[in-house]
Amino acid sequence: MNEFVDIYVIYGLTQMQILVNGEERFYSEKEKYMKSKLLKELNSTGFTLRISCTKRTNLLVKSLIITEYDEVPAIIHSNADLPKPLTSNEAVVVGQKPKFESCISLLPNEIRNEIIKMDSFLRSLSPLKFKRQIEKYGNKITYLASDYGFSYALYPSNDVMHHSLSWYIITNSKPEFWHRKADMMEETLKRLDETSTELAERMFSNLTECIACRPCSVKTIYEFNGKKKLVCHGKMEFKMCVSDFKDVRTFIDTVNAICRSAYKDCVY
Repeated sequence: MNEFVDIYVIYGLTQMQILVNGEERFYSEKEKYMKSKLLKELNSTGFTLRISCTKRTNLLVKSLIITEYDEVPAIIHSNADLPKPLTSNEAVVVGQKPKFESCISLLPNEIRNEIIKMDSFLRSLSPLKFKRQIEKYGNKITYLASDYGFSYALYPSNDVMHHSLSWYIITNSKPEFWHRKADMMEETLKRLDETSTELAERMFSNLTECIACRPCSVKTIYEFNGKKKLVCHGKMEFKMCVSDFKDVRTFIDTVNAICRSAYKDCVY
């Protein structure tokens, strides 16, 4: 972070390699593109290069060089034991069922306390009734308010630390029948705008834009104050910082208030 590095990504027909400051960090002979029936045709046509960052990350590119090979690129594999991606939360003992406390035990105290506060807050709400689920490797903690089709998810694992919320998409059928139980995103943003335009604008900016990474059936268009966004899965993502946790609680409290009003109208 905060310094320039030389990154080489080399795509060959049968090999792929990533070098960082000359050091091999990744090598593979089994990438999906190598097996694609379209590879020969697309390779002769040419590919598009895209660079994207995690939400609210700044990237400064000092120089960019693209080299097209007429022959197979000369990839020299080091045969060293390269670091393997972690598949489970380091805080969870392998073979044991992950528990809430253990999943967040390696996080900084400030962030761990915010997650504990969030857990208590979510499980106290009504009519939103959140149930907590923990992924078997401890990489994800999900809170589901299934009556309203709303979810909040924490990713507290290793080098992947963020949280998100959305009115989730039900995908247990053919793509043309995928749907949501509800979607109060625009209504919630409008309600927030009544008391704090700054907060509403900030939450709208946290929506994760679709970058067309693949053909997709779960893109969602949201509009707020004359602006539109095409949003990946309809998700709103946040950083692991105190201010973002506070924003999430305010947002979800507003959702709960809207649901409470609707519930009272139904009762009467």
